[in-house]
Amino acid sequence: MIRALGSNIFVIEKERESVLSSGIIIPDTAEDAGARLGEVVSVGPGQIQDDGTRDHMLLKVGDIVAYGSWAGKEVKHQEQTYVHIPQDNIIGVVRTV
Repeated sequence: MIRALGSNIFVIEKERESVLSSGIIIPDTAEDAGARLGEVVSVGPGQIQDDGTRDHMLLKVGDIVAYGSWAGKEVKHQEQTYVHIPQDNIIGVVRTV
């Protein structure tokens, strides 16, 4: 397992569905555009500020989050691919545990 530091998180990207439960078909050309979804697997403790306080982390392990394709960097660790994302680059929480 990988451990996040500061105000960073690690997610495992979720597979995109080509057909939504509502019946909407998502074309292959839309795969590269827009937000991606991932499950949070590690949350840092928050960045320490100049006054000694820590940033408040809004996410927790198990949350499903949306983030832009530009927002993260892929990291491979023990045959698993994670996406490292600063908390500020998360667009929103799709589902929380």
